[in-house]
Amino acid sequence: MASTTEKLNLSANFELTPIQEREKREVEEQFGEFWKTNLRISRGFSTPFFSRDEIRDYLSEAAEDIVIIRSQLEKDFNESDPMWNVLCGNAREYLWNLSNGAQRQHPFENTQEFVRSLVKSTFKDSAGYRGTLSEQVIDGYVDEINNWRKSRVPEREKKLRNLEEEIDKHWTEVKGLWDQAKSRGQLSQNNNDDLFLTNAEAVVKHLAIIKDSLKSLNEREVERHNRQDNERKWKEDFASKRKAEEEQRIKDEEENKAKAANKAEEERQAAQQQHLQQMQLHKKNLPQLLHLLQTKKELLQIPQTLTLQINKAPRLLLIQKQFHLRIVKRTQLNASMN
Repeated sequence: MASTTEKLNLSANFELTPIQEREKREVEEQFGEFWKTNLRISRGFSTPFFSRDEIRDYLSEAAEDIVIIRSQLEKDFNESDPMWNVLCGNAREYLWNLSNGAQRQHPFENTQEFVRSLVKSTFKDSAGYRGTLSEQVIDGYVDEINNWRKSRVPEREKKLRNLEEEIDKHWTEVKGLWDQAKSRGQLSQNNNDDLFLTNAEAVVKHLAIIKDSLKSLNEREVERHNRQDNERKWKEDFASKRKAEEEQRIKDEEENKAKAANKAEEERQAAQQQHLQQMQLHKKNLPQLLHLLQTKKELLQIPQTLTLQINKAPRLLLIQKQFHLRIVKRTQLNASMN
């Protein structure tokens, strides 16, 4: 069994066989069931973000990738997992999340990523990839198929040009031969030329088939061109919408910044005004505050004065007593002298 980490050696040609073409159509039909069997969509409760016709080409591309990868898985891993043959896997859930999920996204935003993700979801179940499959393996296959498609573009263009030249050449020859046959048929009308009649009927049948083929080809080309025009128009509208959203976002950011700056300036001015009012109030109340401070200072000094007076009281009494004794002695002395 090949390792999932080894480089995948894929064949150079992925042209589908008739059986694979049928499988591809089956896968496309399974994708289409998303728009038919989903009850919320079919009953009108939900409108899908994109229609099947819009992305028909990318559904076809994804279906082709899936058929090729299934075939290569059996060759490269020498085993077959029933999961690999599941037609849809988790593809419908992926389409639902893309169309009606919380973050809706149109496939036209990134068509290559849409095809790749749709292919991956087809090889998953509710538990993820099965067996030896991994995201790395699927990415490897998708990259190889895309490279094959790119290398096939010049060859297809050359083939288409050659076919156009061949059709023009043969059409001119057929026109000339028909003119000749018609001229001869008119000359031989009186001879009842049954061979000419038989050949003319055969030519009519073949021309009818050619006409139907060309009509179908033209209708398919018109449909393809219409889808391309719709995709181009959608992308232009989407780009214009994104540009408008980006311009609006920048405008909103500038407005928010301006609002924030204005609010900050208003708050600064309000704080400055409040500070000035407080200063004026303090200035107005300054005399009263000074008076209160002086009163408080005097009140604080009263206990100190009382303390000093109390501390000096015993000494004053002593002085008074001594002074009294001196007066008494002097009085006695004067009395004795008399």
